[in-house]
Amino acid sequence: MDYTDIIKLIIGLGLINVWVLRYNKKTEYRGGTANNMLEEFHSYGLSRSFMFLIGFFNISLSLVLILSVLISDLTFGFLGGINLSSIVFYGLCLMSVVMVGPILMHLKINDPFKKSIQIQKNFLKQKKRLKKLLI
Repeated sequence: MDYTDIIKLIIGLGLINVWVLRYNKKTEYRGGTANNMLEEFHSYGLSRSFMFLIGFFNISLSLVLILSVLISDLTFGFLGGINLSSIVFYGLCLMSVVMVGPILMHLKINDPFKKSIQIQKNFLKQKKRLKKLLI
């Protein structure tokens, strides 16, 4: 296991923690005065449907990241021979774009810096992982 696998596990398990284990819990990183994920999305002016869309995307990518550490050479024949590492690469590209959203939302409602710092840390980890994959 190299450091990129560790980064994938941190990101994957971190997103599972936020979207599954802490979904209905108040945390110090919730936007505004939100007590759960739905209230947080509402404080940003976003809909419940959008929350479910983002949650589905984040949980799906988390599972792919975790699986990519456990099964590194999986190929999907029914998808035209797409390799799992290709899915991880494109997923991380999309996740890097998606992670800009929470940072902007925290800024939109004038949250203290502390509430968006965890998001920024995850974004930087993804950026490093993408850079290594591109080289």
